[in-house]
Amino acid sequence: MSFLSSLFKKKPAAPTRVLNQPKQLLQGDIFCFGDSFALPEAMRKQQLQVTDITTVEFQHQHYVQLTSQGAGEKAGLLKLS
Repeated sequence: MSFLSSLFKKKPAAPTRVLNQPKQLLQGDIFCFGDSFALPEAMRKQQLQVTDITTVEFQHQHYVQLTSQGAGEKAGLLKLS
């Protein structure tokens, strides 16, 4: 009986993450911008997926750099301070 119950038992849903800062994005996350007026045409009105996260050092400070991919072929770089 335990075999059948293990097959049909519902698995608990994964908890939903709440993001307050862009720095909280992880590789594989999908996001979109709320305001698209100041964005380049390739990034407007589309969902972007984080494909890579790197850290860049400039003048003794570290900055997070996200590489994102949208529906098009071009990848975008976002630098977070």
